Parts: sequence; C-alpha cells; structure tokens
Amino acid sequence: MRTVLTTTLILLLLTSVSALAVPISDSGTGNFAVVEDNALHVVDIATDTKKVEFSSGTVIIYDSGGYPAEVDNMTHTLQVIDYSHHEIHSGDHYFIAGTTDMGGSSTATFLFTVPNTTKWPHAFWGLATEAEATFSMYEGCAVSASGSQITPINNNRNSANTAGVTAFSGPTVNTNGTLVYSAKAGSGKQIGGSETHEHEFIGKQDTNYCFYIENDTVSNNWLSYDFFWYEHTSKVRP
Repeated sequence: MRTVLTTTLILLLLTSVSALAVPISDSGTGNFAVVEDNALHVVDIATDTKKVEFSSGTVIIYDSGGYPAEVDNMTHTLQVIDYSHHEIHSGDHYFIAGTTDMGGSSTATFLFTVPNTTKWPHAFWGLATEAEATFSMYEGCAVSASGSQITPINNNRNSANTAGVTAFSGPTVNTNGTLVYSAKAGSGKQIGGSETHEHEFIGKQDTNYCFYIENDTVSNNWLSYDFFWYEHTSKVRP
C-alpha cells in the first residue's frame, strides 16, 4: 500500500501545526508524517530519515540517505542525471569497443547473449566505417559456435561488478532469426559514414542477438564499433 497525503491534509497540517500532537503513520509503507519546526515532514521509520518536507509553500525532497535534492544557484534548475548515467555510478553499465579492418565484400559479425534472468540489458550502439557498409541486427539467431569472447568493460572502474550479457566476435550462425534493425552508411562505395542507435533497446530475456556489418566495397574497409548498455531489474510497485 502506498501512502497518499492529500492536499487538504497537507494544508490543514501546515495551517494548524500546533494541533498535531502525535505522528500520523502508515503501517503499509513504514512512513509517518510529523510536524517539527513548523514544517510537515514525511519520515522513513526504519532509517529515521526525512523523505519529503513541506514548509511555507516549499517542497523539499530527500534521498534514501537523508540528503536533499539540490538546485543550481545560477539557473535555479533542479540538478539531476539521467538514468543511464546513474547506472554508471551504480556499477551496472558496460561497453565493448574497438576497430577492425574488414576485407573486401566481407562481413564482421558480433553475438550478444542475454541471460535467462529479469536483469535486462538496456542497449545503445555506434558504428562507423571508412567506406560504404550495411548494418543489421537479428533477434533469436542460432549459432553452432559462439566465436571469440569479448569481455565487457565496466564504465565504473571502481566497481567489481561484471556483465550478465556475454559478447563474442566471429560466431558461426546457423539461422538469423528476426531482423529488428538495419541501416546503411557511406556513399558511392567510396565515402565512409556512421550509424548511432540513440534510442534505448531493451534486450529480450534468454535470447541471442547477432550484429552484421557488411562491407559494401571490394576494398578493405575500417570499422569502428561501440556497443554499450546497462543492466537493470524492473521495479515492482507495492
């Protein structure tokens, strides 16, 4: 059960704080509301830390450690980081990156295996070639050999966490599965290009993904690749 403090209750307590003699508690969440220093506080009983404070028309939000959200003094904007950036700090953000020289009319192939857990990868990628190339990604590909394993690097170098997703180069693919993404970069088989997938792609649990980068020229074609993702278990509302 979630605690809901209605606007009417908040206004009543703020205008008549002296009338609140005992805390208002909620057994379902472990939170209680109490008036202190002429302000209404929502407090976590287990940690004895403030979560929200209402005072003179101002709302102050606290994190689990009891620290208030901060506002920049110059712009008066709330200071936040996006969730992907937060996962770097938490030690659950990983990447593989590198370069390879593709021979004429050849294909570079990468395999990513999502484990059978509810900690799903939220992925992005960037690919660049010096000449024309075609990029494709298939979901549910079947392989007879995984190829050479690539160890994902944790973006937080102070974290000992390791990725659940496993990555390989040069797998032997038996069936492609379902095409879920394709793009072409470069022009006229002479000019290179790049392709960046900036929209978060959530990998399917217990599934293989195969990436193909096809050299559309008969000459060698340098490829730069950067696959990055964070691994996250979805929250369940009580």
